[in-house]
Amino acid sequence: MVRRLSFLFVLAVFSLSGCKAQESIDDALADISTFHGDLDAGDYGRIWKETAPVFREATSKDKFEGLLKAIHTKLGNVTKSEQVGWRVNATTDGTYVVVQMATEFAEGTGQEVFTYLRNDNRLSLAGYNIQSNDMMVK
Repeated sequence: MVRRLSFLFVLAVFSLSGCKAQESIDDALADISTFHGDLDAGDYGRIWKETAPVFREATSKDKFEGLLKAIHTKLGNVTKSEQVGWRVNATTDGTYVVVQMATEFAEGTGQEVFTYLRNDNRLSLAGYNIQSNDMMVK
């Protein structure tokens, strides 16, 4: 009987953590949609404002906004973006949510990786990377 209760407890914990992971992914996808809207609008300052402190410690506002401007200038507006992967990792710093997107722009394509940090039940952008051959050759 005790083994059965222990098994049910462990199963319940895994079920709840799976729900929380899906909630984190859903929140990240909503933030990515906002990120793309701000990128298209050229509102790079709003994107910067939503970054995590760890992100701001790793790069300057000017460099990050320069990157975003280069992406938008070379690739244009986002026309389609599809989630192609994800992972969630809980650490002592908070929970990291990493989402990979296959994104189509008006002038090319790119593989984007968004890393979010969940602290105090709020996501903030902790990392951004784009791989795009189209951007490199323009």
